[in-house]
Amino acid sequence: MRLRPSRIIAIARRDVAQTIQGRRGLTLNAITALLLIPAASIPITPPTQPFEPQSIVVIGDVPDEVLALDGVVRASTDYGHLVFDRDGDSRVVMGPSIPPQVRRALDGDSPALTIVRTTPTFPIPGRTALLALISASVLTGGISESIGGERSRKTLQVLLAAAITRGELIVGKWLAWSGYAAIAAYFAATIAILTGRADIGWWLLPLPMVAAGTVATGLYLVRHTSDVVSGAAVSLRVLPALLTITGLVSWYFADISPIAAAALPVGGALLASGSTWPGATAAVVSTLSTMLFCALLLWRTASDLEQPARPAHSWIQRLRESAGVTLVAALCWWMPITAPLLWGAAGNQGLTDRLPTTPGIVAAALALLAMSGLRMGRVSDPLPSMGIKRAPLWSWALAVVSAVVLVVAMHIPGLSLGGLPDLLTSAQGRLHAAVQPTAAGLAAALLAVTAQELVFRGWLQRLGGPLVAAVAFVLVITPLEPLYGAMLAGLFGGLTYLSKGSVLPSLAARWLATLAVWAWLAA
Repeated sequence: MRLRPSRIIAIARRDVAQTIQGRRGLTLNAITALLLIPAASIPITPPTQPFEPQSIVVIGDVPDEVLALDGVVRASTDYGHLVFDRDGDSRVVMGPSIPPQVRRALDGDSPALTIVRTTPTFPIPGRTALLALISASVLTGGISESIGGERSRKTLQVLLAAAITRGELIVGKWLAWSGYAAIAAYFAATIAILTGRADIGWWLLPLPMVAAGTVATGLYLVRHTSDVVSGAAVSLRVLPALLTITGLVSWYFADISPIAAAALPVGGALLASGSTWPGATAAVVSTLSTMLFCALLLWRTASDLEQPARPAHSWIQRLRESAGVTLVAALCWWMPITAPLLWGAAGNQGLTDRLPTTPGIVAAALALLAMSGLRMGRVSDPLPSMGIKRAPLWSWALAVVSAVVLVVAMHIPGLSLGGLPDLLTSAQGRLHAAVQPTAAGLAAALLAVTAQELVFRGWLQRLGGPLVAAVAFVLVITPLEPLYGAMLAGLFGGLTYLSKGSVLPSLAARWLATLAVWAWLAA
């Protein structure tokens, strides 16, 4: 793919000039400045008093004098405001702050409670990450207009017929908006440094790469759009999710391996731009990984720019695409949920202990939802492509029946494989927690259920049919509980099929079952 700098710069100048001219340019510049200047200069003052909840939830070895206090409630789960434990003859109380009444109950007549303040073990990005996030978030209009606007104005063919290549056209458009965001980000960074809100450091290196990865993804998503409206719809749906999901996944791995977290494209650059990790290594790794990500996306965008719409898939093509989706879903699901067990097996049990099951389920569910978001961003009918459409009225009655069947099936013994090695038994328990609402927090369970139904009943069942979707569900979600997985896949795959391909009744049934079991346990 031939790339000539002079033509790339000419395309970039032309693209920015078309958007910046007139009131649109004034509006874009004003919005960018109004968002970035306060974020860079306003001081952030922590609260002087710690937040005290109305009721104090306690867990562990709680003394009777604390339980007798008004407002103190013993938790029925593994989460609480205060955790009580013992270290030899000493009592240990862990929590963000110790309310005065609890301290008085513990001290008695002779105060003896020693307060030790510790910092969180997980890294927290600084305010400069917000500068990178804002500079990338204001680009939706320019990205949507970059290719869709050219098609609607009938100028794209003229450009491609001129003495430029498709690669030069795409790289020029990417350079235009990446450069605009980089200037805005460094402008805000200069203000933050001059006002004393930030220090000069390696975070300046990955700062513009967040916008660069966002623009590259946006151009790829809008490469087939025919007008500005459809381009804007795609950008608004996917780009915020891209920044959020990659940032959360990178932050999830930051406490385990900063290098692995920094290597995640876009998300790693977002955290590195916030001085999350000291030194140059993470900043350089995040910059290089996002640059490589941009290069691959730009190459693919240039290759697909004027390709005709793909014909309807044959069954072989649909099966091949279903296999690809299943493989990616397996990686997204298994890595955060079961991969920590491998660290323990390799002799680093501390890493495994620091990653309980629930955060892994949340990260896996967010990864599946990110897959769904990218899928919806690539098609002209995003909601129907994921099975999100109107269902027959009678199918909602079937959803209630299916929820009751699922609640009963949760208590059927013998649906899991037995006699497995210790490592696989632990993996079985972690994977089971993602389909059994009693094993994780309510929010994590509902998030996991939503992600599973959208990918397997909404996407894969529409793509490859009920049988392919059922097999994929068992292989990815319940590989060590095939009978339980087959029961789930058959029940909700059949419900989706009878609902004319709508995933909504199936999703509602799993939500109902989850809420019912959780309410029963809480009562």
